[in-house]
Amino acid sequence: MNEARLTTSVSRMSSRSRALTAHYEALERHVTVRRNFDYEQLVVPNGNGMEAIHRWFHLKEAFSRRLVARVVKDLRLDQDDRLRILDPFAGSGTTAIAVAELIQERTLKRAYALSYECNPFLHLVASTKLRALQTPTTSFLSLAQRVAATAARDRIAPVPIPSLATFHNDDYFDRADLDRLLQLRAAIEEARQRGASELDADLALLCLGGSVEPVSALRRDGRALRYVPDKRATRPISEFLRRAEQVQLDIPRRSTAITGRVQLGDGRTLRPRPPTNGTVDLVLFSPPYPNNIDYTEVYKLEAWLLGFITNSAEFTRQRMKSVYSHPSILRFETEPSLTASLRQTVDELVEPLLDAVPEGRYHTARRSMLSGYATDMLTTLQSSYRALRPGGHLVYVVGNSVHGSGNDRFLIAADLLIARLATAVGFEIESLEVARELRRRGFESRFLRESVVFARRPTGRRRPAVS
Repeated sequence: MNEARLTTSVSRMSSRSRALTAHYEALERHVTVRRNFDYEQLVVPNGNGMEAIHRWFHLKEAFSRRLVARVVKDLRLDQDDRLRILDPFAGSGTTAIAVAELIQERTLKRAYALSYECNPFLHLVASTKLRALQTPTTSFLSLAQRVAATAARDRIAPVPIPSLATFHNDDYFDRADLDRLLQLRAAIEEARQRGASELDADLALLCLGGSVEPVSALRRDGRALRYVPDKRATRPISEFLRRAEQVQLDIPRRSTAITGRVQLGDGRTLRPRPPTNGTVDLVLFSPPYPNNIDYTEVYKLEAWLLGFITNSAEFTRQRMKSVYSHPSILRFETEPSLTASLRQTVDELVEPLLDAVPEGRYHTARRSMLSGYATDMLTTLQSSYRALRPGGHLVYVVGNSVHGSGNDRFLIAADLLIARLATAVGFEIESLEVARELRRRGFESRFLRESVVFARRPTGRRRPAVS
């Protein structure tokens, strides 16, 4: 590219960047924005790895267990006799488990927690945690020990190696270790067939899923699994038993007064088995950020080894079920029916972002992601509005992200985009609390941040736009 063409290209991108910044400034004028240091350590999973039950599986993208307590206190929902809370994106189940802890601490008397999770492995993690609190088991560790003994003494053949190429690379998995993992899975399945309780068997699967990465030469690193040649892998049987002993130690002696469930399903539409309209006090969630992380990819080892995914077609279908937060694949599907007003709102909201997407290899995929993400968030907000009682609260945690490179970089201010969609649905935005400012080398913007946004379903009779 000659100097004149380069100057023109930079000038064009600078113009688009200024237009995008002006767009965010206009959106922000309708929101009360505050810098709130109290939330800085709560939007990341600080301390979760050391706390009972939360530590059963580390989800890097989770928020702190203490965030739930802070939100409940700030909204004065600790006065409710029976708090009803909804989390459309359960992840590892932080919301429900944190609510249960508030009951154990007697901050709350009782609670109903309903969560949705579309990833089958994460659903296993979240739902098993909640069930262990609702109906504690005393027989799990003995089951885990029998499973480990069956595998260690070669009393059972391993299930077939998953077809995922990662499991066939000898650099990633020692073959003997992989066979042990697959023997453990076979032993758990056999124990289930012989009458082991569903909870005990699922707890064993959770421990096995948590053992996969430590046994490998791979490490979850942001958007991908990375090969670490000098990583010291743990032994499958010892890792499985270590986790099982930790689980047994954390299971309470008596049941916790929390009802509800973690539903394997779509958190955008709250299906299957949606809540009754107008019955929820608080919707609290952290959606997938529009930051290029493909959660189906990041947690694929566990899903494939446990048999939730068995072939590439199922893997692709699982990707399609998730929020459109990454441009890894193009999702061609019929968009939900929207009123003319809502369609216009979405189009006007994303148009400046679409204009900011640079030409090149990822142009089409990024534009598709931006439109898809806005539509997915709108659907989530509509479902949440219907579920909430008049006067009920919506709280979401989201981080803004930078895409592209060099002079082609552009920022997605997800906190403001979701807030605008929320007002279109009928919510009143109460405040946008900037929890922390983010840093990206060579890029500066006051919109590069992670935020906690508070909204409320009005108590008046204004008709919501929740088509």
